[in-house]
Amino acid sequence: GPLEIKDSATETESRLNWLRVRYRGRFGDSYQASPSYASHNFSTLKAHGGAGIMKSLYVGATGSNERFAVGKLNSGDTEKFTVIGATGNTTIQGTLLVEDNVNFNGTLDVDADFAVRNGTTDKFFVDNVTGNTNIEGTLTADGHTELNSTLNVDSNTTLGGTLTVANNTEINGTLDVDA
Repeated sequence: GPLEIKDSATETESRLNWLRVRYRGRFGDSYQASPSYASHNFSTLKAHGGAGIMKSLYVGATGSNERFAVGKLNSGDTEKFTVIGATGNTTIQGTLLVEDNVNFNGTLDVDADFAVRNGTTDKFFVDNVTGNTNIEGTLTADGHTELNSTLNVDSNTTLGGTLTVANNTEINGTLDVDA
């Protein structure tokens, strides 16, 4: 039957009011509950306070609808961080801050504007609606570069190789040929 160990909310925490399991605790060996939120009564283990994990934590959820989820205390709450065990698909609501390198081995799909910034200054910016791209700094293209529309150059241009013009050329200013 149930084993209930109580202490009052005002009691000072000490070894006298702890349940200490010195070897292993197993819960739900023959019965595995499937709660759909943290406060669900259909849970095998429910911790009402904080929890500390001193070593690794593994979540086995490998079934198609099993997950590791954060942010869903009650049934109406929205999961803020979710990892689907069977696929590894991860969903994050909110800001993701990464303090080190990130490697993408697949497609990076951005559904909003894309910017590379230094502080609040955009150094590389792509507008998600128009595709207009702004680059602050030098653009180096070592391979084939194809422009399918007008090239507008507002400053000096230096060509280090042969310029081949395959169509009509219009010059509206002075053409200075030194050789």
